[in-house]
Amino acid sequence: MWAEGPGEDFQKHGHYINMSSTQYTMVACGFYETSEGEFWSVQNFK
Repeated sequence: MWAEGPGEDFQKHGHYINMSSTQYTMVACGFYETSEGEFWSVQNFK
């Protein structure tokens, strides 16, 4: 992931920009499994 970089069109890669930004110092992650076995996840960068 880190070696991939943001690609040609930098603005289309918000997820990479968030994860590699020194502006954020904390992250919270949540995970949920549905009754059908699907997984949902969410990340909050602070």
